[in-house]
Amino acid sequence: MNPHLISILFLLGAVVLPLSYIALCISMLRHRVWWFTYIAYFFLFGSLGGWCLTMQFPNGPILLIGFYSLYSVGALACLSASLVLSFRKNRSRFDLAAMVGGYGYLAVLALVFMATAFTSL
Repeated sequence: MNPHLISILFLLGAVVLPLSYIALCISMLRHRVWWFTYIAYFFLFGSLGGWCLTMQFPNGPILLIGFYSLYSVGALACLSASLVLSFRKNRSRFDLAAMVGGYGYLAVLALVFMATAFTSL
């Protein structure tokens, strides 16, 4: 794998995404957003950062553990958070964005899974 790509993935997963989450939390704190929205964004940002850090390893057990975790636990966490936010009556724009982001993460996972399943036939 290209060493520049590995550096970019590491910076994105270990620096940019965590700092973006902290900035988003500060913004949500100023707008007095519901507490569960923080958790939904944590799952979403954690899953994206997990993909960035997992993709650094071209093969081996770390890649397998990362894929398993992000396809199962990450997907389940984003689904449950999006479901909780979708049943909330008074949704803010932060709630709506977190809900759409969680469902979008699941849609991307499903598309990637179908693409790899059909190309390996």
